[in-house]
Amino acid sequence: MAKRKKNKSLAIREHYEQFPSDKPKAISEALKSKGITAGPAYISMILSKLRKAGDGAAAEGAGEAAPQKKRRGRPAGSGKKAAAAKSTAVAKSATGRFGFEELKLAKQLVSQMGNANAAKQLIDALV
Repeated sequence: MAKRKKNKSLAIREHYEQFPSDKPKAISEALKSKGITAGPAYISMILSKLRKAGDGAAAEGAGEAAPQKKRRGRPAGSGKKAAAAKSTAVAKSATGRFGFEELKLAKQLVSQMGNANAAKQLIDALV
C-alpha cells in the first residue's frame, strides 16, 4: 500500500491558528518534529496567502496600513522637461547652429501658437 502524503499547507495553517506569534523558522521546526518537512520560505508563502485571503485567521495588524516609506531620488519637477521649461535664454553654439534643446523649445512654441506662421509673427513682434 502506498504511503499517504501529509498536507503541508493544512499543517502550517493549523499550527499558525494555535500559535499565531510563531515565526516561520519556529513553525518549520515544530512541523519537523511531526514528520512534516517544510522550509521557512514555503511557510512564509503559505502564511502570506492566508493573510491576503482575510478569512479571519490573519495575523494581528493585517488590516492596518503599513507606514509609507520616504521616496528617494530627485524631487518632482526637477527633470529635463522642467529644466527646459525654466530656461528662457536660448544661446547659439560656437558654430552658429542651434542645439537639440533649442529646437525642442521652438517646437513647443509652434505647437502652442498653432502653426509656424503665428510663431514667426510673435517672434517678429518681439524683435
